[in-house]
Amino acid sequence: MSWKTLLDLQPGAGQVVIDVRPASVNFPDVLVIQNKYQMKPELPFTLGSEFAGVVRAVGPDVKWLKIGMRVAAYTAQGAFAEQALASGQHACMALPEDIDFASAAVITLAYGTARRTTP
Repeated sequence: MSWKTLLDLQPGAGQVVIDVRPASVNFPDVLVIQNKYQMKPELPFTLGSEFAGVVRAVGPDVKWLKIGMRVAAYTAQGAFAEQALASGQHACMALPEDIDFASAAVITLAYGTARRTTP
């Protein structure tokens, strides 16, 4: 693993760039980094699949997301970075102001497999 400084991401058609606030760590992330997951990304890649943040740039054909919107998002990879690229159609959900980024960062993947045990 290494730390690299890259140019700002640019969205393509149907994509958005999001300034990542928190990103969650999930069991699939552990498996991917050990090369034990069914999806084996081509090297080099940025780990991380779910996060929350603020829309930085919007690509062509993205109608409902706007720059400055707070979102939670799921991507197959790329969440463990300052910026992430996501599908503006299928990967993002708008966040109400009363949901903090840390809570939102686990909504798309971890929440779906969690079970609340206390009332």
